[in-house]
Amino acid sequence: MQLHPFFRRLIKYIMNIAYLNINFRENTADGGSTHIREFVNEVTNLGHEIYSDRSNHHPKVIHISKGIISRIMTLKKCDVFYTRYQGEITHSMRFTTSTMRIISKKSLNVWEFNTIPSFALLKGKDEKEVENQIRFLRKQAEISDLAVCVTDKMADFVNQKLGWKKVLMVPNASNPSHFKPGLPCHPRMDFFSGNLNVVWLGSLFEQWNDFELLNKTAENLWNKGIKNVCFHLIGSFPGYISQMIPPNVFLYGAQSYHSLPNWLSAMDIGLILYKNEQATFGSPIKLFDYLSSGLAVISTTHPQVKNILNEIGFEDFALKNNTPEDLAEKILLLLENQTLLKQYKENARKIIEAKYNWRNSVNMIITTLETLLDEYK
Repeated sequence: MQLHPFFRRLIKYIMNIAYLNINFRENTADGGSTHIREFVNEVTNLGHEIYSDRSNHHPKVIHISKGIISRIMTLKKCDVFYTRYQGEITHSMRFTTSTMRIISKKSLNVWEFNTIPSFALLKGKDEKEVENQIRFLRKQAEISDLAVCVTDKMADFVNQKLGWKKVLMVPNASNPSHFKPGLPCHPRMDFFSGNLNVVWLGSLFEQWNDFELLNKTAENLWNKGIKNVCFHLIGSFPGYISQMIPPNVFLYGAQSYHSLPNWLSAMDIGLILYKNEQATFGSPIKLFDYLSSGLAVISTTHPQVKNILNEIGFEDFALKNNTPEDLAEKILLLLENQTLLKQYKENARKIIEAKYNWRNSVNMIITTLETLLDEYK
């Protein structure tokens, strides 16, 4: 029986949430895993229960049985079906949506968008695949109660192009208890003490990341005799990259989620470098982890990044031309003005503590789900 809103304010309302289309392993540091980890942690900390397939290895989730009958019985008791879309249509998504039509008349159907269908082109897919995904998602919009999107640009697309009537924009965030300045630095960073340390997080196997912009900027600074600016690349990379980089660029490979804050604590500037329009629909988690770690941020053109930098008074560090000269100019400005750099770092940390943290972001989602359940039931 649904509680009266007055009593809902007095008694904790526990939701059973089916968290679907999830692949997660603990201690991986990619953006998707980080989002999943923090979502589960915050939702379960609020007292709700999350049911997920066995591909989700988070210790706080309850696994859904593979058997059809037991699976249906588990899903039948869920208040919310929460499906994560990441640029492809999976078998589990098709199975879940067909099951929902039978058993979920009293449950919410929610989709979370972390990218848009055209992002599949950057994964080697063709236009036909993109159109297939768009058709599938438009059908889901007809039976869905809510789309959760990580940027305004994505929210507009999901509303106008895919047909979702109710859209909630919730940006990605960081965990300020995990990512914070002043942590013991990784021993390898001892060698770079006294330099301006610039970091880039990501995979160089992904074609939307602009490695050429970083590499040319580093090469130009080195050739000009500026030796006290060092570039540190953390993430997976093809072997040939090591033969292309100038002496001021250092490769460390992928690092664990739990060790990443120690690496970032040794840095001064965090880079966000994209070269594809599709990337501007997303909400780069590295932005928030940089800020939480007390780093200044320099980014290529990206609407959400620019807006957040504007909030802390440093919107000029969102590049306008996305050229090596433009990037080098911003780096040198922070190298030569330590007062400006110090203020940037302080403002960065403050906005994460006050606004862009996972607790706030997940609370926005949960509050909306509770409101919809009140209206629905």
